[in-house]
Amino acid sequence: MSRATACSRPTLAAALAAFAITSLFGSRAAAETTGAVHGLAQLRWNAPRDLDCPSQQQIELAVERHLGRRIFARDGAEAAIQIDARVAREGERFVAVLRTGGRERHLVTAADRCAAVAEPVALVLSLLVDLPAERSILHLPRRADEPWRLQASAGAIGAHGLLPGVSLGGTLAAGLLSPGELLLIEPALSIWAPIEHHELGSGARWSAWSATLAGCARFWRTAALAGKACADAQVGVLQASGLMLEAPLQPTRMWVSLGARLRWELRLSPPFGLSADVGVEFPLRRDAFYYEARGGSRVRLHRAPWLVPLAAFAIFVRWS
Repeated sequence: MSRATACSRPTLAAALAAFAITSLFGSRAAAETTGAVHGLAQLRWNAPRDLDCPSQQQIELAVERHLGRRIFARDGAEAAIQIDARVAREGERFVAVLRTGGRERHLVTAADRCAAVAEPVALVLSLLVDLPAERSILHLPRRADEPWRLQASAGAIGAHGLLPGVSLGGTLAAGLLSPGELLLIEPALSIWAPIEHHELGSGARWSAWSATLAGCARFWRTAALAGKACADAQVGVLQASGLMLEAPLQPTRMWVSLGARLRWELRLSPPFGLSADVGVEFPLRRDAFYYEARGGSRVRLHRAPWLVPLAAFAIFVRWS
């Protein structure tokens, strides 16, 4: 006989209440048959640690915190109640299977992190081992909504048209990830490698830096991959110093743009992952760089186009 209970944060209380009602008579009957109404329990826990699942010790401590007393056998003590618990990922959700007294319960959570199964599993185990008692009191800790999480990344970025030709640089970012990983708010700093551009024996050495504030929304996800649509705003500084020019060239120009990009993320072993961005920037300022040639004429060296394509690749870390 198997029963399944679906758990998400808004319906967790209702799901656990239904679970308790359906488990009450089965747990009591099993306890009366074995004579194990009271006594220590033994938990055999099986969950993949590479998916950031809770450990057996964490689950046992959470159950005993709910019950307000020691319940699990330690140091070879004999246990009256045997519980087998297994956690596995099925598609985009995690399923915990609990077996005790010849009965099986399935706990299904819509959370995208294995660590999120700890609270509902601990509550259900508390009910399973304590329901045969005449009076049960569960101590539920105060818990706020799931917080935003920190994500940091480092990688490489490239663009065509920000500086003359193709320019490459490095980027660092630190952002906030919403519960469920639906939204990402990410400020970033990019430093562009200096390049030299020559034309007819004249030219300049170019360098730049830019600061970006991006907002990304997830539109697609599988167990290992995710797709996000991002919008951003950039400000920065472009600088050129003259090379073989008849008149010194050391101008500095502001860079201001709005952008859009697609981001693809690949989850590696937690907490690491890889991301790849492809997008465009729309310059709001297109200041030109000139130098004065012999005779007073002005020669334009560079002006950004209306669209600046870019691509980026990074490795990221997410903290729970």
